[in-house]
Amino acid sequence: MIAPLEKKYTNYKFPKFTLSLVGLCIILYLGISSLNKFGPIEEKYYALFGAPYAIDIYRGQFWGVITNSFVHVLFLQLLFNIFPVFFFASFIERRLGWLSIFLLGLISSAVTSSIQLAVSDDPGLGLAGINFCLYSFIFVRSFYDKRFDFKAKYFVLIVMLFILLGCQYLNVFEGWNFGIASMLGGILWGAICSFPVNRTIRLLQAVILVLSIGSLIYAPWSAEWYCAKGVSYHEEGNLELATLNYKRAIQLDNEHYLATENLKIVEIDKLSDLAYIAHYHRKYSLARRYYLKILRLDKQNKWAKENLKNLP
Repeated sequence: MIAPLEKKYTNYKFPKFTLSLVGLCIILYLGISSLNKFGPIEEKYYALFGAPYAIDIYRGQFWGVITNSFVHVLFLQLLFNIFPVFFFASFIERRLGWLSIFLLGLISSAVTSSIQLAVSDDPGLGLAGINFCLYSFIFVRSFYDKRFDFKAKYFVLIVMLFILLGCQYLNVFEGWNFGIASMLGGILWGAICSFPVNRTIRLLQAVILVLSIGSLIYAPWSAEWYCAKGVSYHEEGNLELATLNYKRAIQLDNEHYLATENLKIVEIDKLSDLAYIAHYHRKYSLARRYYLKILRLDKQNKWAKENLKNLP
C-alpha cells in the first residue's frame, strides 16, 4: 500500500522525475531570492513559495508539510540538498521507476516534516529529511536486492552519519537550527519502506503515518498548536476560549510572541467593552480605571487616550 512498487524496472536511462524535482527546487530558490534581489530572504516570503508558518499548518494548510521540502533560502542549503537528492533519487528511479520514487518522496516529505514540526514547533525547510530517507531506503534494500548494492555504500553511510552528528553539534553549541528530527524520521521511514511488503511492515507504516500526520490535528504538547487554536477562536469571537488557548501556549513557551500579543489584544477588547459600558452609564471613576488598564497594556491606544481626556 505504502512501500514503493516492486516492478523491476532496470533499464531506466534518464531519471526524468528526479531532474524535474531538482529543477523545481532551483526555480523556487531563484524565485524567492529574486524578491529580495538575491540578498537575505525575509520569512514573510516563505509562505508564497510553499512554506507556511507552523501556526498556519496547524490551522489547515496541511500541504505545507510537503511543499516546504522544496523551498530553500540559502544557496549552500540548496547545493547540499539537491546534489544528494539527485544521486539518491535517480538511483532509485532507474531501478523502480518514476512512480515509486514519487510516492516515496511524497510520503517521506509529509512524514519527516510532520515529525520535525511535532518535535520543534517548526516544520523546517529543504530536502534534508528526504535525502536521509532515500539513502536509508537504498542502504537497507541493498542487503537483499543486488540492484541497490554499490561499492561506496559504507563510505556514504559514514558521510551521512557525520553530517547528522555535525548538524546536531551546530544546533547545540552554535545555535543553528538543523532539522535533526526530520533526518531521524527520514532514516526510520526509508528503512521501513525498503523491506518487502508484509503485514508487519504495513502495520509499522500505518502507525508512523497515523502518529506523524495525526500530530497536525492534535498536538497538545505544542505551543504553536494552542496558539493556532487561540487564533481560530479569536476570529470566531469566542474570547474565553481564545484566552484559554493563548495562555496554554504561553505556559509551554513563555517567549511565544504571537500568543502574548494576541492575549493582550483579547484583554484590551474585554476592557474596551467594560470601559464603554461604564462610560455610557456615567460611571466615570470605573471607566477611568478601565481606560488606564488598557493603556498599561497598550500605551499608544488612541481610543483609550481620547476617551480618558473626555472624562469629567
